[in-house]
Amino acid sequence: MHSKLFLPAFLVMSQMAAGQAETPIPSVSGQPIYYDSLLHSLTKLEATEAKFSHRRQGRTAVTTTFALEGGKSFVRLKFPANGCFLVRLGDSDGEPSEWFILFKADPEDEKRLATLIQGKKTPTITAESLGGGMVPYETKKLNNDLYEIIPSILLNQGEYFFINKIGPANEKNSVHAYAFGVD
Repeated sequence: MHSKLFLPAFLVMSQMAAGQAETPIPSVSGQPIYYDSLLHSLTKLEATEAKFSHRRQGRTAVTTTFALEGGKSFVRLKFPANGCFLVRLGDSDGEPSEWFILFKADPEDEKRLATLIQGKKTPTITAESLGGGMVPYETKKLNNDLYEIIPSILLNQGEYFFINKIGPANEKNSVHAYAFGVD
């Protein structure tokens, strides 16, 4: 019996020693999680709600401001690092760019604020949206339901958050947000 368990354990240990261990799969679906590839560890982001308000600018532009309570996230990351963000989505749920927008927030009066400017009357978030504080990112499909989110720019010191643009949170005029800070 022990010999049957020894071979799989030996293979896993030898892969880890050779740096070939597989990316861990987050247990929660639909939430971005930070993955440190050097430490081979996952860090959950601060799950919170972002309240939002819309304001028209001219005839066609709409400005949406997102606000998170608290001046800083309790989740602190160091960049540059050997990491990225991972998210599990259902096989037919699309890719992360259809679900999430990453913002750099401006701390103000114990809130974290970010603005999205859109050129349509009905607020919809598209690739053509121009946003103050939006952070572009690339995605890479790792398997059927696991994606890697790689920011296209270096995340400097500050406060950041992903918003889930698919569905509302518990309150009216709010969406789910996943926040972190960079030291």
